[in-house]
Amino acid sequence: DGPDHLFLGIIRYLSLKGRGNYLCLERWAALRRSSVLTPEQARLVAKVLVWLQDTQSGDRAELRLAPEEAPAWAMVSARGGDLAAGRCTLARKGLCFVQAARNRAEGAHVVVVNHALLLADAARGGGLLPEYRHLIVDEAHHVNADERAGPTLGYKLAQRLVEERMVLSMVCFTGTPHRGKNFGFLALLRLLRPDLFNPRESLVAQLPHLREAVIRNNKQGVTDLRGQALFQPPAVTSET
Repeated sequence: DGPDHLFLGIIRYLSLKGRGNYLCLERWAALRRSSVLTPEQARLVAKVLVWLQDTQSGDRAELRLAPEEAPAWAMVSARGGDLAAGRCTLARKGLCFVQAARNRAEGAHVVVVNHALLLADAARGGGLLPEYRHLIVDEAHHVNADERAGPTLGYKLAQRLVEERMVLSMVCFTGTPHRGKNFGFLALLRLLRPDLFNPRESLVAQLPHLREAVIRNNKQGVTDLRGQALFQPPAVTSET
């Protein structure tokens, strides 16, 4: 697959990552011209030379780097300073993988990012991600608040997006929303319906409101848009 994907032929979606995940052609060319390279650097330069014949995204995930090659990758991955300041000549010529990924994201219906990139975009007031008004949070039990330890950074981010009306709607997916902690469960629900839920009040009194915010669906009943089951029953055999 290329960097752009279609779901059912109509919905364009794209996975967008932090700039350190993308190759900078200018930095790679500079490393290639170096007269002294370590074995790891030389191997990376050669890998990229072959990879450039096929890659459309410049995403390091396609390279399957060995752990010892990570420092060499840091020398050729994209940085933000020159790009943000408009000083990158390759970006102005349309040869920047980071800029290309952001441009494709502008035309996508769904952009998939991790919490770190979402947090970085919110911290700088936007610019890293296309403008969005609807947020879907997967594994939402990690976006939690603890009664003693307080909220996680992910929770603070979601709370800010809601309170400052930076998003119009939010959907949270989780297989373990409660985990035996009433406070965290109600704190998550408060992100969705602050008018109905308060983690500092009794859970029992708020149970009637669950139908306003929660849709419970067992894995056995989950289907895709074609009606096909997403989770098939396991094949069980016995041996004696």
